[in-house]
Amino acid sequence: MSDKWLDEIDKNLLVVTAVEGYAHNHNIEAKTAFKTLSNHNMISLVREQYDALHTKKMGYFEFNGQDITLDVLMKIEKVVRLLAKSKNISFDKMLGLFYESKTYRNLSNTQSRLWAESAEFIADDYERIG
Repeated sequence: MSDKWLDEIDKNLLVVTAVEGYAHNHNIEAKTAFKTLSNHNMISLVREQYDALHTKKMGYFEFNGQDITLDVLMKIEKVVRLLAKSKNISFDKMLGLFYESKTYRNLSNTQSRLWAESAEFIADDYERIG
């Protein structure tokens, strides 16, 4: 993998982290957080400020008392990247669509254990049920 490609994945992950953090901190759904951040051009700002932002603490998802935030955020990033590629749309556009989906609701409910499945399985789930 090239460094440029890895940088893009890291930036995607940071965008997902920003959306999830905003949703968590404001006690709102991720789809609402995404729309709010997008409407205020914050998604592009997060990407531009990657070097300053990528070291912040997370902590939004737990399972059996364990912090699984990084696992879930990385899974979201990979699922959205796969879907964006298959649909030939931008990561950010697909992220907005994903946050509207039943699949995302299931994934963010850690008790469903969907987060433990492969990104490909979750992307197939999205294609089947939205």
